[in-house]
Amino acid sequence: MNKRRTFNRDFRLAAVKKITEQGMSYAAVVKALDIRETVLR
Repeated sequence: MNKRRTFNRDFRLAAVKKITEQGMSYAAVVKALDIRETVLR
């Protein structure tokens, strides 16, 4: 059985900042953080 990963507020904010402030693409952030696309949605 897979354990569901949880992400705290700081992790989620850092991921969004990579897109908004650093100009990384959505796909690049997902790949770099090894998360699924739905996590950022």
